[in-house]
Amino acid sequence: MILSMAQQKMPVPRRLICNMAKLVPICLIFFFIVEVEGWWKVPALLAAGIGYPLFTQPINLNMSLPFLDKAIKQFEAQQLQ
Repeated sequence: MILSMAQQKMPVPRRLICNMAKLVPICLIFFFIVEVEGWWKVPALLAAGIGYPLFTQPINLNMSLPFLDKAIKQFEAQQLQ
């Protein structure tokens, strides 16, 4: 919840850069999966599906880091109410 608050506090250009930083490599990975032949496509898709949050979460955290303190304070204020 705190991370989503920090992401909401990001300005639009920074949010756009964050989303593009996640989208471009993911598109490349799925482009290469399309080229996989036969039944090897299933394990490749499973690996991509499992690896997606492992890949995107550090990008989210890194881009949201400057706004995390404000989000924590907002979260704590909401918990006190």
